[in-house]
Amino acid sequence: MAEKIENKQDEINWNDSLDYTYSSIKDTMFETITFIEGRYRTKSRDEVIETGIRWLEFCKEDLVIIGSRPAIGKTSFILSLTSEFIINKNIPVGLVTPGTIERDIGIRLLAINSEVPIQKIRSGMMRIAELKKVQEVSNVLFEAPLYFYDEPNCSFKNLKDNVLKMALEEHIQLLFIDGFKYIQEIIDADTENYRIRLAKLLTELKSLAMELHIPIILSLDLPATKNNEEPTIQDLRKNMIIADKADKILFLHRNRLYDYRVNYQDAELITIKNTAGPYGTFPLHFYPITCKFSYKEDN
Repeated sequence: MAEKIENKQDEINWNDSLDYTYSSIKDTMFETITFIEGRYRTKSRDEVIETGIRWLEFCKEDLVIIGSRPAIGKTSFILSLTSEFIINKNIPVGLVTPGTIERDIGIRLLAINSEVPIQKIRSGMMRIAELKKVQEVSNVLFEAPLYFYDEPNCSFKNLKDNVLKMALEEHIQLLFIDGFKYIQEIIDADTENYRIRLAKLLTELKSLAMELHIPIILSLDLPATKNNEEPTIQDLRKNMIIADKADKILFLHRNRLYDYRVNYQDAELITIKNTAGPYGTFPLHFYPITCKFSYKEDN
C-alpha cells in the first residue's frame, strides 16, 4: 500500500491540486484552547444574544430554524421575540416578510405590546383607555430599531442586497426571515431540483450569517396532521438537508384552541437540534386575544 501511494506522488503535484490540506489535532486544539482561554479571561457574552426565554440564546453566525404545523403561531412567536429585542434590549433587528403588508405587522406588534385585543385594534372598536395604551406603545415602537423588507416572492439576490444594506446602515444584530418558502428560487424549483435549490439557499444563508456575524432565523411550515401531533425530527424527513445545515432547530407547538375566551394557553418550544446549548422543551404561554407568546416562569 505504501509503495502504491509513493508512486502516486509522481503523478500528482500536491501543491497545485489541493486547495486545502489536512491538519492535525494539535493544530485544532491549540486554536480551540486559545479561543476558550480568551473567553475565560474576558467573560465575554458578545457572541450570544439572550432571547428572554431561559436557556435559549442565539449565537452569532447561527442559522436557526423555527418550525411549526400550520396556524400555530410562528409569526406571532417571531414578533414576540422581536419585541423583546427591539424594546427591552434595544437590539436592531431586520425582518424579512415576503408579501406581508407592513401595516399588519404593525398591528400585531401593537397588540403584543399593549395587551389590547388584536381584533379591537383592527376594527378600531376600542375604549379610550385602550386607545391610549395603543398610542403609548406606538410611540415606543416609532423609535424602535426594527427594519423591514417585504418584497413579494423576492429573489435571494434582492434579499441579500437589502440585508447587507440594513447591516451597513442600521447595524442589525439579528435577521428574521418569516416566509422562507416564498423566496423566488424555492417557488420556481421543480420537484427534481427542489432539494438542490434548498440546499444551495441554506448554504448561502449560513454564509451570509457568517459574513455579517449575526444569527439568521428562518420560519418553516411543518406538515399538517389530523390530530395536530407534537412535531418531531421525522417531520423534516423529506427535507433532511435542513437538519444538516441548521445550527439550531426549534419546533413551536400548542393544542388548537376552540375557546378564545381563555386568558392564556400552555405552549412549548422544543429544541430538536442545538450545536451550542441545551436540548429540551421550553414552556411558553400563548395569549390568544393578543397573539403574544411569553416564557412561562417556573413556579
